[in-house]
Amino acid sequence: MEGNKKSFISVIVLHHTGDFIYKCVKSIKKSLFVDYEIIIVSSRNLKIPGCTIQFCPGGPAIKRNVGSMWAKGDYLAFFDDDTEIAPDCLFQMRRALKSPNVGMVYSKIITMG
Repeated sequence: MEGNKKSFISVIVLHHTGDFIYKCVKSIKKSLFVDYEIIIVSSRNLKIPGCTIQFCPGGPAIKRNVGSMWAKGDYLAFFDDDTEIAPDCLFQMRRALKSPNVGMVYSKIITMG
């Protein structure tokens, strides 16, 4: 991307069971300074406003591939459904990816406890 054009991020969230997904999506929707879409790949039928939901009964690798097929973004960000991110997380990840010789980034994991 050149100039001041913002890059678009496809945030792909893998979901299997449980209700962690709602807190995860809520934290993503608080993201600052980035344009993004949220794609949830789930083995359950879900309806979450503002998200594209894809049904997939497979494991994590298959779900990541399914999410990637639907992604429209310049960058892909993969999260599990029990993840909550800080408002600047996607911005910082995108900033790091724009650095020369950087092809992949990952975030620091902090347990809820």
